[in-house]
Parts: sequence; C-alpha cells; structure tokens
Amino acid sequence: MFRFNRMFTLWLLAALLLSACQPIVAPTPEAAAPLLQAEVLATGAPLHSANGLYFGPDGNLYIGSIGGHEIIVMNPETGAILRRFSDEVGVTSPDDLTFGPDDSLYWTNLMTGEVGRLAPDGTATSQQVALGVNPITFSDDGRLFVALAFFGDALYELDPALVEPPRLLAEGLGFLNAFDFGPDGYLYGPLYLRGQFVRIDVNADPVTIETVADGFGLPAAAKFDAQGRLHMLDQATGAVTRLNLETGERSAIATLPPGIDNLAFDAEDRLFVSHNSQSYVFEVMADGTVRTVSPGGMPSPAGVAVVTQQGVETIYVANVMSLNPFDAQTGQPGEFVERNAVTVSPDGENLLLTSWFANVVEIWNPATGDAVATYHDFAVPLNAIRFQGDLIVAELGTASVVRVNGADPTQRTPLITEMAVPAGLAATADDLWVCN
Repeated sequence: MFRFNRMFTLWLLAALLLSACQPIVAPTPEAAAPLLQAEVLATGAPLHSANGLYFGPDGNLYIGSIGGHEIIVMNPETGAILRRFSDEVGVTSPDDLTFGPDDSLYWTNLMTGEVGRLAPDGTATSQQVALGVNPITFSDDGRLFVALAFFGDALYELDPALVEPPRLLAEGLGFLNAFDFGPDGYLYGPLYLRGQFVRIDVNADPVTIETVADGFGLPAAAKFDAQGRLHMLDQATGAVTRLNLETGERSAIATLPPGIDNLAFDAEDRLFVSHNSQSYVFEVMADGTVRTVSPGGMPSPAGVAVVTQQGVETIYVANVMSLNPFDAQTGQPGEFVERNAVTVSPDGENLLLTSWFANVVEIWNPATGDAVATYHDFAVPLNAIRFQGDLIVAELGTASVVRVNGADPTQRTPLITEMAVPAGLAATADDLWVCN
C-alpha cells in the first residue's frame, strides 16, 4: 500500500505541475475573497507513530515510525530528537529494528516487504522478503530472524549480509510479532491473533512451537531484560507483565494506555515502551511508576468531523488507529479512543469510520463507545458518508462509489465506476459529490 501511496503522490504532483502551466488571471479587488485568519486549535505528537524500539551502541533510543516513514534517534533522558533516517538510506515504513553484532542497524519495512541494513560506515543495503515483514532480532550466535504479520504470516531466517535468499521456517503462526531470544536459546514472541506468547525452537526441523502464556487480548511484544526475565505487552489492555518461565507466575509491572506496541531495555536495564496509536514513549520505573519520555497526541491526523453532543460541539480527528476528540471552541483534548479510522464523518448520533488499512467501515456511537455496525466486506474503503438515509462508500478496490441501502445493507448499487482513486465524499440534501 505504501507503493500505491507513492504512485498516487507522483500522480498528484504531475497534475499540480500541469495546472501550474495554465494561465492565471488575478481576481479584481471586488471579486477577491475576504482573508481568513487561521487559528491553531490543537497540536499532535512529536512522532507520527512510535513502533519498534532498540537501544543503539551510542546509548540512544532508536524508534521505528511507520507513520513517519522514518527511524528516529532519541535522547532517552530528555526526549530530544537527535537524528532521523528516511528515504536516503531506504527507510520507508519501519515497524521494528535491531542492531547486529557489527553495530549495523537493521529494520523492517512493513509496507514494502524489505529488510534494510545501515552499516557503521554509512553503506545502506536491503533485501526483499515479503509484504508485512515486521519483527526482527538476532540470536546470541549472530543469526538473523524476521517474521511477517498483518500482511502475511510466516517466520524466516535471513543472511545477515542480506545476500543469500531468505529461508522459510514456518507459516500460519497467527501473526508472530515483536520477539526476542531467551537465555535458553529459544525464540519467544506473541501470537497476535491467538492471544498467546510462545517459545519457538528455531533449530528443530520443522521448528517446534510451545505456548508459555495465554489469555491476552492483543499480545504485541516480548523482550528479555539483562536478568533473563521475560516481559510481555498486551496492546488491548496496556498491561506490561513479567513472566517467570520456570513457574509460569505472572507479575504485573505497569498498566499504560491501550495501544502499546514494543519495548526495549537500555544498558542499565531500564524499561522503555512505545505506544502505536498515540505515539508516546514511556519509561517504566522499577516501582511501576511511569515517566513520559516523548509526549503523545494526534500522530497522523487524517479525517475530521464536527458533531454536536448535548449542545456542545466536538471535533473528532481520525488518526489511522485511533480517534481524538477536541472541544471545538477551546481545543481541549478529550480521551482518545482506539478505533481503526482514517476518515470520519457525522451520522446523526453516531460517527462513520473508514480504514483502508484495516479494510473496515464502521458505524460507531461516541456516547456509548460501541460499534453499531461493522463491515469488513468492502474493497479497500477510502471514505464513507450518509446520504438520504443510505451509506455511500468510496472503494479503491473496485474504483467505484457504492450506495448501500440503509434498511438492508446487503443491497448495494454502484453509482459510478472506473474512477482512479475515489476518495473525498460530500453531500447536500439532494446532491452527492466525489473527489477522484
């Protein structure tokens, strides 16, 4: 999908360049529109997303940011951003990252399927693995492993030089995510779809998988501290838990806002946690208290809608994996909500949410926090609005705009087809508009 976004950007740029070549006629003073004054109502997080974490040999915290298309180097004490790596070295959609035995930086480009490497001398190389390449780690003896999640489902061993072809070890695991090797030589990681943390013997042929903990909402990451203790994240609840592998006993370390993504330990065994949907970076102290290293907020503001609730106007901003409400007059932020939402539009007492990333259209009630209806059968929905009681959906997959009967959602009628990118939707009482 990132490739599509880049192609769309180039297409849009070409269109703007063509329009720039057309003659421009200055408006007369009488026809000129009055100047509008812009006011900043709310600001977002310093990071567009905070995903994989790893401490570099320089002692700084390296953060993969899918939304920002960059790797950020951060001072873990102050939260100051020291450096950014992006397209110039092949960083496009970094979900996870690690350092190799030779201090080379490795990362996974989730949306393009590549693994990148930046050597200490500045040489950048990459290897195509598969769309959805996500977690990455080294074993203690210098072997490199990655897995696919969300856009694929497999475990691979790679040549650290990124020369020899990837070696497939297992498929259909259940979205193996951020993992780590334990002191016993086994690979430990979460199975996102199964609510489990597992132990994998990568030396067995075929590899063997054993459950070490289950009952989690959305298990997201597993890492060991210097004492060999396994720490686990639950994205659904925000729970940070330590597991005693010998007894199976779990110890609650801290509870963070739902949406946490990954974790890392520094050289002094201090624990740091990233937050995907709001872009926080936290330090979890030994006593369970939490320090904010980098503040959160709107990470990637996209769709926006204004609704009136009990006489008060509220602005809802869609941020790909969350919704952020703000008071329309003061900009005072409300409590964010974990939802898949790239666009948002008013729908009476409800909101209409769409996400091409999750391939979902949802009718959501902000008062109760419940989904009124959820549809996963649209072909890459880019937008949705209500029109004359019916649901209108712009589908990239079919290059069309579809009208869904409000009384019977199974009745769907294409209104217009063969559109390159049916995106923006707007309506009056009688007219429907679409931006292509």
